[in-house]
This record gives sequence, C-alpha cells and structure tokens, in this order.
Amino acid sequence: MNFRVFQNIFFITISSVLLLVSAAIAAPPVLTDTDISWQQTGGDVTFSFVFRNPEATTSDQVTGVLNSQEFGAFLANFGIICNFTAPPIPPAGSHEVTCTVPLSSLPSGAEVLLPAAKAAPGGSDDRIAACPGPNWFGNVDVIFGSGGQVNAHLAGNVPVIKSLFHSKN
Repeated sequence: MNFRVFQNIFFITISSVLLLVSAAIAAPPVLTDTDISWQQTGGDVTFSFVFRNPEATTSDQVTGVLNSQEFGAFLANFGIICNFTAPPIPPAGSHEVTCTVPLSSLPSGAEVLLPAAKAAPGGSDDRIAACPGPNWFGNVDVIFGSGGQVNAHLAGNVPVIKSLFHSKN
C-alpha cells in the first residue's frame, strides 16, 4: 500500500472517530429565569421549572437543588426547597420539574407596607383587599449539573396600588 492511500485511510478513520465521539457527547439542558414560576395555594407553594433542550441530540440527565431566599437582592440561601432529577430530554423537547412545599418552610415573603392613613375604626382596609394574591414573594436559586445556576426573583405580582403613590413633575 502506498503512503498516499494509507494517509487517506488514516484521515477518514480519524474523522469518523471524531464525528462519533462528538455525536455521543450530550449537552446539558437549558434553564432560564423565565422558565421558573411558583404559585401559592392555601398553605402550600408549588414551584415549577422547565428544562429545555435546543440541541439536535438528546441532552444529559441533570440533577440539582432548588433553594429559597428571602425577597431582596444579594441574599444567602435560606434553605433547600427540593432536590430534583430531570431525565435526558429529546431534541427540541422539554421537561417540567415541580415540587410542592408548605409555606411555613419558606422564608417570610415581602412585607406589605401601606401609607400612614388607616381604615376607619372597626372597618377593614380596602387597600389590602385590592392587592393581588395569594402568592409567596421571594427568590429561588436553582443549582444543577456541573455549574449550572439560575436565579429567579419574585415570580408573581408585587402588590402595588397606583393611587397610593405620588410624584412631582
């Protein structure tokens, strides 16, 4: 066999091996802050987050932890909400992870602050009744795979009553 034929066979073999190896390496799924939500129902809060696979090959399985944080910025984790495993996801597919925990296991939500004006004695304050809810106001931190991390803050409506705020022009 001459050198040129040997060189071509060697190149084709190496190229085929590299192609097979690259096809066998699965990418981790993708999670963004817009794929994370939660809703309070009675005394429980259900967290939901959706991993997506934008790749042309099946993704890796991914394990991780969902942590709670108080409402605010640059705060430490309060505690673990749940540990999770998302299975391999087919190309262009997604997988939703949910976990439900008692509200009492989460840090206090955002405090409702109203202006100094008070309701009539013995009456109710209609401003509080106008606030959307119920929902836990806080932050979550999803840590998954080999260094994947996504933070979501608030997920829900912050109770703001427009008529209570004034501005100067």
